Amino acid sequence: MNTQVKRNCNWTMYEDAPAELLELLPMHKFEQYGFAESMKLQEEATELGWVWVDKGYYNRVFQHESLPGLLLKIYGVEHMSELYNLENATVQEHEVLDVLKDVPGVPKLFASFNYGCVVEFIKGDLLEHACSAYLKENQKSIEENLFEFSNSCIERGLVPNDMHGENIILREDIPYCIDYNRFTPVARFHLANRNGVSRDTWIDRFCIE
Repeated sequence: MNTQVKRNCNWTMYEDAPAELLELLPMHKFEQYGFAESMKLQEEATELGWVWVDKGYYNRVFQHESLPGLLLKIYGVEHMSELYNLENATVQEHEVLDVLKDVPGVPKLFASFNYGCVVEFIKGDLLEHACSAYLKENQKSIEENLFEFSNSCIERGLVPNDMHGENIILREDIPYCIDYNRFTPVARFHLANRNGVSRDTWIDRFCIE
């Protein structure tokens, strides 16, 4: 893992993390993590100047005016037990991002801890909402980039589950995946899916109509 600084509360700072980020992270550490603890972290983030900008199925997303290029994700708890108790259990999002660092289409990871992470803000259009004329004109390159991304994930031991138009942002014709909560280690995927995994697994899912 390519890290520079470690801090209390299990925060780990990664390469190129802005120096000022250290003073803007919620610092509570808990014996166990539940709804009250998640809310406490969100309240502390707000007190530190983070503004709530989005709500995912498994996390809450915040942005800070002094760090507009970053997003703070705090893991929620409403569906976490559902996610991590699956037979083909996934790993936490920051663990996936660290494994996939340097893969095209993966946001950069700047900080992580047990209950969340700080990642690069990818500005662009959701694939789901992109202009149909634009998609048709660039269909081949977009699909090939998605196939290469999937191949890279599998080569690094991860199955890219839950990839769809609302989890992919187009930035300068490059598709970026912005949600990694359901990515599954290949070994665990094999246990639940006896047919295994290959590039062909994803072709139909990524085809642009």
